[in-house]
Amino acid sequence: MKNVRKPKSRVKKHSKNRKSDEEIDSESEASSVVSGTESDTSVHENAHEKKVRLTKKAIQKALETVGSDDEKYEALSLRLKEEALQAKGKFLAKFAHQIKCLEKEKIILLKGHRKSVSCVCISDDGKFAYTGGKDSSVNKWDLNTMVKLYSMPGGKRGTKYPYHTGPILSIAISSDSRYLASSSMDHLVIIWNPDEMKVCMKLSHHKVPVTAVSFRHHSHMLFTADCSGRVCVWNMPLKEVLQDQGARTNIEVLGLCGLISERCVSCSGFGGPGVCVWKVPEEICVQYSTKNVLESSVECIYAVNDEIFIGGASTNTIYVWHSSRGSPVFTVSPAHPVAKLCPPSESEPFIRPVANWVSAVTGLYGTDLIASGSSTGHIQFWRLVQPQPERSIEVKGEQQQQSRTQVSIERIPGLNISLVRLLLFCSTIDNPDKLFYSFILNLIDLFI
Repeated sequence: MKNVRKPKSRVKKHSKNRKSDEEIDSESEASSVVSGTESDTSVHENAHEKKVRLTKKAIQKALETVGSDDEKYEALSLRLKEEALQAKGKFLAKFAHQIKCLEKEKIILLKGHRKSVSCVCISDDGKFAYTGGKDSSVNKWDLNTMVKLYSMPGGKRGTKYPYHTGPILSIAISSDSRYLASSSMDHLVIIWNPDEMKVCMKLSHHKVPVTAVSFRHHSHMLFTADCSGRVCVWNMPLKEVLQDQGARTNIEVLGLCGLISERCVSCSGFGGPGVCVWKVPEEICVQYSTKNVLESSVECIYAVNDEIFIGGASTNTIYVWHSSRGSPVFTVSPAHPVAKLCPPSESEPFIRPVANWVSAVTGLYGTDLIASGSSTGHIQFWRLVQPQPERSIEVKGEQQQQSRTQVSIERIPGLNISLVRLLLFCSTIDNPDKLFYSFILNLIDLFI
């Protein structure tokens, strides 16, 4: 009989393959268990827990790229902190100290409206300006050549006209310069294409004059307000109203400013002088008062960020609000110089008193640079002052919150001008009301 060898090697190979298959199966089962647990955790976790988990994962990846370098680690932590504040709308950049002195020779006066200019807005890239006037016209200007590119004339009231048939009350442009919104006394809000100044759509939801329009920052969400106190929320390019938060309070909304979050801040006139923050997701309105019994109305409003609001009032006063306080945290009165009266003469024995109120307030969003204008033609630039919060462990949360609300503004020396005095030296000007005061254009040159 022949001796037949047993295929030991084959058996061993099969056993190895079986073992490897068993190992693969066990690994796949383990991975499936892990993925199952991750899916279970992702299913059971809420929105806040998911946000925390994704944030930790992003920070871990960023730390792996940085390594052990301390300087890069500090730079990364500072950048992440700034990005978090920007996402929440709480970031404040120090910029006012870089501004140079204002030179009167560089102020440019542009003629383009048949009547006085009532509103102006500038694109985020600083290339174009859009103005609206009491002649119902909307103009587009090139800030590089100082030339009027387009002029959309207004029509007569009560007639069918493709554009506005009443004085323009407010104008605003989106952050990406895709939509331009204008409101008028004709109860209409017209959405324009800023490139060619063609009408995209007309919004006719309001039944009274629309006093203010504003876009949410980095979004196409549009806020509109009218004389009856109604605030409507739109989402371009939809024509339907997303939300109508206006209760018929008969308190006129005079100004509106969109925020980074789904909110806007408005200022009101006679009957309820103050500021309101409209929260779209919650559908609520938070009111902030002036705590001044002599105050009649807050004429204009500007949001430095989602926490700090600046308002100009009819008593020549500037109020500073913080979102965590119901009353102003800082007040400046008088904000602009009081107009001096000329002595009476034989031809004019009676001199009418000159009214002086803060008619406009604006600035660079997210920075400490603010500008305000009065009804007498005086322009003043301000610096927002906010103390840095202490990082020591001994400081409690309440003390940090108090330090955050200790906000004030101060005048920037050398950055104020009176346009009325400037016009006295311009002999070629026939009617100052027909001019577009482009003092903001000079602000762009000051940043260089």
